[in-house]
Amino acid sequence: MGSEVTRGAPAANGTAGAGRMAEWAVLGEWLASPPPLLHKVDLDVVRERLVFVGRARASLAALEAELVSEVTRREGDAAAEEILRQDQKKSRRGARKAVKTAAQLEWAPDVAEKLADGAITPEAAGLILDAAAETSVDQRHLLAAAEEEPEDLFRQILKEHVNERTSEQEHDLRRERQRRNRRASISEQADGMFHLFAQLDPLTGNRVRAALLAKSDELFRNEDPTDRATARHNASRTPWSN
Repeated sequence: MGSEVTRGAPAANGTAGAGRMAEWAVLGEWLASPPPLLHKVDLDVVRERLVFVGRARASLAALEAELVSEVTRREGDAAAEEILRQDQKKSRRGARKAVKTAAQLEWAPDVAEKLADGAITPEAAGLILDAAAETSVDQRHLLAAAEEEPEDLFRQILKEHVNERTSEQEHDLRRERQRRNRRASISEQADGMFHLFAQLDPLTGNRVRAALLAKSDELFRNEDPTDRATARHNASRTPWSN
């Protein structure tokens, strides 16, 4: 990062650059005057626009990281986080994550380039950056997988890759770090619903998941069957999940 050409904006030189410029122009037209009856637009066109939006989202994420990095360089981490909270209304946690990601991308130019090109999603980029912070990974292998696979499949590939390249001692250190980072909270929302958040190490997470599923199954069976919302149920969902 820090090059004279902003990564988030597609370059005009070359066939690929011209193609990206054309995509941005199309998206600009749609934003300025979207079709009044989207359901009448040909499905191939709708899918094409979805592709354009996905690549643009990734490019904008790379551009945002560059801008955050520049603010951080001038003002420091704390000031950059506060600016993100004020200007983008990010949560404190979200602002901290954005500053961290911007710093990580500076040290991972291959990841930053793929993100700016729209070849990988911001989520995949974040997963690779976090994995690289934990252990030595083959970024080229992971980037190739991130370009080809949906996020859920890529997570599994990444997990297996990290495990293969992590020694037993590193595994122990990672497990201890995960245990130290455990946290959970439950809060009542304005509409009376409850919001449950937890970040748990694998051992504790599996135990909590088993207990939660068992308790939710019990409550579900004890409900009045005539006053129950239709719900699907599998091994990773509570009975009330959609």
